[in-house]
Parts: sequence; structure tokens; C-alpha cells
Amino acid sequence: MRNVLHIYGVEQEHGDAIIVGDRESLTELRDAITMALEGLAAQQITPFVNDGEAYDVYVALAPEVDQGFPSPYVDSWCTEQDSIKFAELWDWVREGLDKAK
Repeated sequence: MRNVLHIYGVEQEHGDAIIVGDRESLTELRDAITMALEGLAAQQITPFVNDGEAYDVYVALAPEVDQGFPSPYVDSWCTEQDSIKFAELWDWVREGLDKAK
């Protein structure tokens, strides 16, 4: 299988994130990051997990990442406030994707 990318999120404070992929998926991720850094709106890539399931990864350049952003932790203790912030962040990313069209 090609274009396999696994992104293991930060579970809680001071945790680690791990990105593992084949050359194709890492190159695609790099290119999406480069395009976002060049101000070309939000970018979307669609890699696969090693079980064959596809998923979308969104890359966006934020003017400033501040306290208004939700915490990136994936552990179940995520607060309701962070859930609301994540919904707002997702709306912001979608707006960037619309600009790219």
C-alpha cells in the first residue's frame, strides 16, 4: 500500500506527537505545509492508514496561534470549551479551503 501516513496526536500535556509515513505521504504533507506557508490558503491531503482507510489532513497557516485556539490534546478530558473552540477552528480551516477553490 502507498501513501500511508499515521499521525499520533498528543494525548495530554507534555505528551509527544508522532508522524510516520512512507515517502509519498510525507512528501505530500511537506508540499501542503510549504503551500500553506506561502499563503496559498488552507491545504488538504488525503492519505491512508495502513488498514486501507483514507482520511483527510488539513494544513493552514494561522496569523497567530494564541489562547483562542483549542488545546490539541486527544485524551478524553478535553473540556466543553475546547470542543467549542475546535468547532470554530474547523470553520476557520473550511473558510481557507473555500478560498483555495
